[in-house]
Amino acid sequence: MVGMSYMIEVFYREPSDPSLDADILATAKQFGGEQTFKEEPKPGDISRAVCLTIEFDDIESAEAATLTLQNLGRHVEGPMDYGE
Repeated sequence: MVGMSYMIEVFYREPSDPSLDADILATAKQFGGEQTFKEEPKPGDISRAVCLTIEFDDIESAEAATLTLQNLGRHVEGPMDYGE
């Protein structure tokens, strides 16, 4: 990706679920999103959350993906400026 990019983070409660990851990422890809990171909860992490970081080329795509995922009941934070 060239220039500015935007990211969202999608959280769900452990355990990690590859089919849920695939569903979330399929939705994000409809808007040009690409997974850049996945974080599993560390032992003792009170949130017990799995976090998928998804990057987009533009804010409009990130916002559209966020709204769609939220309408599907997903916990989404962002979009946020990911820098250059």
